[in-house]
Amino acid sequence: MSIHFSVVTVTANGYEAEFYAANTPWSRDDLEESDDFLDFIADLDEAQDVHVHVEDYIYGEGEVEAASEDELADISARVESDPSFLDEHCDNIADNDFSFRFEPEEDMGQNEFGQTMY
Repeated sequence: MSIHFSVVTVTANGYEAEFYAANTPWSRDDLEESDDFLDFIADLDEAQDVHVHVEDYIYGEGEVEAASEDELADISARVESDPSFLDEHCDNIADNDFSFRFEPEEDMGQNEFGQTMY
């Protein structure tokens, strides 16, 4: 089995964050379930363009499946201990870029318990 994951870099106004995601995010909607992405968005306090760069990888051999949260954590730990891990052990199958306009008020709704949602 091989796993499919992406290294995602989000940038807005000089602020940047990098994290791992299962499969390939093609739009903002594809990132909405990522805690790392939501943390990044929560730190933005004014309307601005957000740029996203995605490096798409396959690790392993055989049938391809989306990486699980545990597998993403494992990949992250491997890269941290060996910065050349992606280049030497994974196949970069594609890169893509997209942007979207962040408007703070669109992410400031409240859930059914009255908590602010980001």
